[in-house]
Amino acid sequence: MSPLEYWAILGTTIGFPLILIGAVALLVLRLWRTGYLVRGLVNIVFLPEKRHWFLALLVLQSGFFLVGGMVEALYYLGVLSNLAVDVLAPITFVGGGVWLLLLVLVGLRPGELTAEQRARVAMESKEMFGMAFIPLEPTLQTEDPSGGRSIP
Repeated sequence: MSPLEYWAILGTTIGFPLILIGAVALLVLRLWRTGYLVRGLVNIVFLPEKRHWFLALLVLQSGFFLVGGMVEALYYLGVLSNLAVDVLAPITFVGGGVWLLLLVLVGLRPGELTAEQRARVAMESKEMFGMAFIPLEPTLQTEDPSGGRSIP
Protein backbone atom coordinates (compact mmCIF):
# COMPACT_ATOMS: atom_id res chain seq x y z
CA MET A 1 0.00 0.00 0.00
CA SER A 2 1.38 3.35 -0.98
CA PRO A 3 1.63 6.23 1.52
CA LEU A 4 -1.07 8.11 -0.42
CA GLU A 5 -3.48 5.17 -0.13
CA TYR A 6 -2.63 4.76 3.55
CA TRP A 7 -3.37 8.42 4.39
CA ALA A 8 -6.48 8.47 2.20
CA ILE A 9 -7.88 5.43 3.99
CA LEU A 10 -6.88 6.74 7.41
CA GLY A 11 -8.35 10.15 6.62
CA THR A 12 -11.67 8.76 5.50
CA THR A 13 -12.02 6.24 8.32
CA ILE A 14 -11.19 8.78 11.02
CA GLY A 15 -11.90 12.13 9.38
CA PHE A 16 -15.33 11.39 7.92
CA PRO A 17 -16.83 10.13 11.20
CA LEU A 18 -15.39 13.10 13.09
CA ILE A 19 -16.83 15.53 10.53
CA LEU A 20 -20.15 13.69 10.63
CA ILE A 21 -20.32 13.72 14.43
CA GLY A 22 -19.44 17.41 14.48
CA ALA A 23 -22.05 18.27 11.85
CA VAL A 24 -24.81 16.33 13.62
CA ALA A 25 -23.85 17.84 16.99
CA LEU A 26 -23.85 21.37 15.55
CA LEU A 27 -27.20 20.84 13.84
CA VAL A 28 -28.83 19.45 16.99
CA LEU A 29 -27.28 22.20 19.11
CA ARG A 30 -28.55 24.87 16.72
CA LEU A 31 -32.04 23.34 16.78
CA TRP A 32 -31.93 23.19 20.57
CA ARG A 33 -30.77 26.81 20.99
CA THR A 34 -33.48 28.17 18.71
CA GLY A 35 -36.19 26.07 20.35
CA TYR A 36 -36.87 24.15 17.16
CA LEU A 37 -35.69 20.82 18.56
CA VAL A 38 -38.68 20.46 20.88
CA ARG A 39 -41.04 21.73 18.19
CA GLY A 40 -39.60 19.22 15.74
CA LEU A 41 -40.03 16.38 18.21
CA VAL A 42 -43.62 17.47 18.89
CA ASN A 43 -44.28 17.49 15.15
CA ILE A 44 -42.88 13.95 14.87
CA VAL A 45 -45.03 12.70 17.73
CA PHE A 46 -48.32 14.30 16.71
CA LEU A 47 -48.22 14.66 12.93
CA PRO A 48 -48.47 11.37 11.01
CA GLU A 49 -46.81 12.72 7.85
CA LYS A 50 -43.76 13.96 9.83
CA ARG A 51 -43.66 10.70 11.79
CA HIS A 52 -43.73 8.77 8.50
CA TRP A 53 -40.73 10.66 7.07
CA PHE A 54 -38.76 10.49 10.31
CA LEU A 55 -39.26 6.74 10.68
CA ALA A 56 -38.50 6.12 6.99
CA LEU A 57 -35.22 8.02 7.30
CA LEU A 58 -34.39 6.20 10.55
CA VAL A 59 -35.01 2.78 8.96
CA LEU A 60 -32.92 3.61 5.89
CA GLN A 61 -30.09 5.01 7.99
CA SER A 62 -30.10 1.93 10.21
CA GLY A 63 -30.18 -0.29 7.14
CA PHE A 64 -27.02 1.29 5.74
CA PHE A 65 -25.11 0.67 8.95
CA LEU A 66 -26.42 -2.89 9.32
CA VAL A 67 -25.51 -3.75 5.73
CA GLY A 68 -22.06 -2.26 6.36
CA GLY A 69 -21.61 -4.60 9.31
CA MET A 70 -22.78 -7.55 7.23
CA VAL A 71 -20.31 -6.66 4.46
CA GLU A 72 -17.44 -6.63 6.96
CA ALA A 73 -18.58 -9.91 8.52
CA LEU A 74 -18.88 -11.61 5.12
CA TYR A 75 -15.40 -10.38 4.23
CA TYR A 76 -13.90 -11.82 7.42
CA LEU A 77 -15.70 -15.12 6.72
CA GLY A 78 -14.10 -15.21 3.27
CA VAL A 79 -17.37 -14.88 1.35
CA LEU A 80 -16.60 -11.46 -0.16
CA SER A 81 -13.42 -10.49 -1.97
CA ASN A 82 -11.25 -7.47 -1.21
CA LEU A 83 -12.64 -5.65 -4.23
CA ALA A 84 -16.25 -6.16 -3.10
CA VAL A 85 -15.47 -4.85 0.37
CA ASP A 86 -13.48 -1.94 -1.04
CA VAL A 87 -16.57 -0.92 -3.01
CA LEU A 88 -19.42 -1.85 -0.65
CA ALA A 89 -18.00 -0.71 2.70
CA PRO A 90 -17.52 2.95 1.69
CA ILE A 91 -20.94 3.02 0.03
CA THR A 92 -22.68 1.79 3.19
CA PHE A 93 -20.54 3.97 5.44
CA VAL A 94 -21.07 7.20 3.50
CA GLY A 95 -24.71 6.32 2.80
CA GLY A 96 -25.39 5.82 6.51
CA GLY A 97 -23.69 9.12 7.31
CA VAL A 98 -25.70 11.01 4.70
CA TRP A 99 -28.94 9.49 5.96
CA LEU A 100 -27.98 10.45 9.52
CA LEU A 101 -27.57 14.06 8.42
CA LEU A 102 -30.89 13.90 6.56
CA LEU A 103 -32.52 12.48 9.68
CA VAL A 104 -31.52 15.57 11.64
CA LEU A 105 -32.04 18.08 8.83
CA VAL A 106 -35.37 16.81 7.51
CA GLY A 107 -36.77 14.76 10.35
CA LEU A 108 -36.23 17.17 13.24
CA ARG A 109 -36.77 20.44 11.42
CA PRO A 110 -40.20 21.77 12.22
CA GLY A 111 -42.07 23.52 9.49
CA GLU A 112 -44.82 26.08 9.66
CA LEU A 113 -48.00 24.26 10.56
CA THR A 114 -51.26 24.85 8.73
CA ALA A 115 -54.40 25.58 10.72
CA GLU A 116 -55.52 21.98 10.22
CA GLN A 117 -52.20 20.61 11.49
CA ARG A 118 -52.27 22.91 14.54
CA ALA A 119 -55.79 21.70 15.33
CA ARG A 120 -54.65 18.07 14.97
CA VAL A 121 -51.65 18.66 17.26
CA ALA A 122 -53.89 20.29 19.87
CA MET A 123 -56.45 17.47 19.69
CA GLU A 124 -53.92 14.63 19.77
CA SER A 125 -51.87 16.21 22.56
CA LYS A 126 -54.99 16.41 24.76
CA GLU A 127 -55.81 12.77 23.99
CA MET A 128 -52.26 11.62 24.78
CA PHE A 129 -52.13 13.69 27.97
CA GLY A 130 -55.44 12.11 29.03
CA MET A 131 -54.10 8.63 28.30
CA ALA A 132 -51.37 9.18 30.86
CA PHE A 133 -53.99 9.28 33.61
CA ILE A 134 -56.20 6.37 32.53
CA PRO A 135 -56.58 3.97 35.46
CA LEU A 136 -55.36 0.47 34.90
CA GLU A 137 -57.94 -2.28 34.78
CA PRO A 138 -57.99 -4.36 37.96
CA THR A 139 -56.54 -7.82 37.60
CA LEU A 140 -58.88 -10.74 38.01
CA GLN A 141 -58.55 -12.53 41.33
CA THR A 142 -59.11 -16.27 41.45
CA GLU A 143 -59.27 -18.58 44.39
CA ASP A 144 -56.41 -20.98 44.96
CA PRO A 145 -58.00 -24.43 45.42
CA SER A 146 -55.41 -25.50 48.01
CA GLY A 147 -55.49 -22.66 50.50
CA GLY A 148 -58.07 -20.06 49.70
CA ARG A 149 -55.45 -17.36 48.90
CA SER A 150 -55.98 -15.21 45.86
CA ILE A 151 -53.67 -15.46 42.90
CA PRO A 152 -53.26 -12.32 40.79
